[in-house]
Amino acid sequence: MGTLPAGDLPSASRMGPGLGPDGVGNRGAGAAALAWARMGGMPDSFPRLLAMALVATATPLLAQTSLSYSRIDFSNAYRMDRQDEFPNYRSKLGNAEGDFVYKMFPALVLRGAGKLRVSGVRISFTVGNDYKGSFPAEIVLPRIAFYPLLSGLQGLLPDVKGGKRIVLDPGKISVVKDGVFVYELRLGPQQKQAALQKPVVLDLPGPRSKVQGWAVALLAPKGQKPNAKQAHFIPVPSFGELHRKSALPSYSGSYDSRLQVFRRYGSVGAPSSNGELAIELLVDGPTLEAFSDAAGGLRKDPRKYETYKGIGAYENGLSTAATPGWFGLFAQWEGRQKDGLLALPLIAAGNEILRLPGGAELLWDSLSPASLGLLLQAGLFGPALTYKRQGPAGHFKDQQGVWSTARLPIPNDGRLKGIPISIQCLFVSPKFGRFEGVSNTITLRF
Repeated sequence: MGTLPAGDLPSASRMGPGLGPDGVGNRGAGAAALAWARMGGMPDSFPRLLAMALVATATPLLAQTSLSYSRIDFSNAYRMDRQDEFPNYRSKLGNAEGDFVYKMFPALVLRGAGKLRVSGVRISFTVGNDYKGSFPAEIVLPRIAFYPLLSGLQGLLPDVKGGKRIVLDPGKISVVKDGVFVYELRLGPQQKQAALQKPVVLDLPGPRSKVQGWAVALLAPKGQKPNAKQAHFIPVPSFGELHRKSALPSYSGSYDSRLQVFRRYGSVGAPSSNGELAIELLVDGPTLEAFSDAAGGLRKDPRKYETYKGIGAYENGLSTAATPGWFGLFAQWEGRQKDGLLALPLIAAGNEILRLPGGAELLWDSLSPASLGLLLQAGLFGPALTYKRQGPAGHFKDQQGVWSTARLPIPNDGRLKGIPISIQCLFVSPKFGRFEGVSNTITLRF
């Protein structure tokens, strides 16, 4: 049983002193990216750096001796002290078997050629307001389940009937005082439970899989209901999420197993969609995220903790925004910051698979091979090192194995409106001349 320190993450409601259609990827994306690249005056020639990399010797990938824990947030950094309870928590019988709350990670942030190795989950929570006892207090953590996403009459939702469910049981923890906390479950050999010692392997949305993404669900403890003498885990949301017309109205919600009803955040009887359920993924391997002022969040955060990695960073609408905005790219391979890796973000302009020497696989369009180099032509590449907190992408703590761009301005230009631009990040070892890995593919709509 672990103990969580108070104030482990910044809370939007505690700002006082001391507190700190998603299956995309087509040839139109390459043309749009090229138009965007030319706005910046970049040459059309295929970049020398990538050309050299593509003829590198076929050196096998090194076997990893331990797991990495790279993040996919898909949310802003700050948390609201809002209690997003399980759907039957306040009913006479309490939580029903099969109730859960969830957050979806769609193809918008999870496309790829192969598998996703989930090495952990970060979940934010508070202790239920009904608890009147003392601290430290022991709480039972909800079991964590993974559901494939399915498009239906209600849009994209977890597939509870035909979907494969993978469940993790993190057990109990102790909290030292009331507050908003983050619990980070890291899978690996350090865990005592055999089920927690290996990554969860999921199919990525892409050429090899029909899955449209994954939902991470927190399963309600059966029969649990408000109790003044027993502290309970209650999920909390992120802060200031923005959803544009091209995006879903929310990527979070609840499932009432008694009624067999989904309630998406922002709908009748559900919490507001200005916050998404605060769940983040940890990945054994490289990841790529976007950050942008179009994400909302805590604008002009004086502490510079806000990461601006929410839904609005992807469906950002910057091409037609009232005032010019910015976006950035944040690539991470946690634990590899001392290996001299170079992070090369590339346009993923198609659904074909390009297998590189050593086994790394890119998504590309064989009819537009030069599109692979557009971001490199802009000079957007660099070493994956230690990212210092409060940098251009915020963060409460330093992050390891990160390459990040500056905040890149996007002018108002209707040529980009509604056209998806997909980006992936290739990690290369210049020292050994080999490809080490490829991140998830993300899609931006300016």
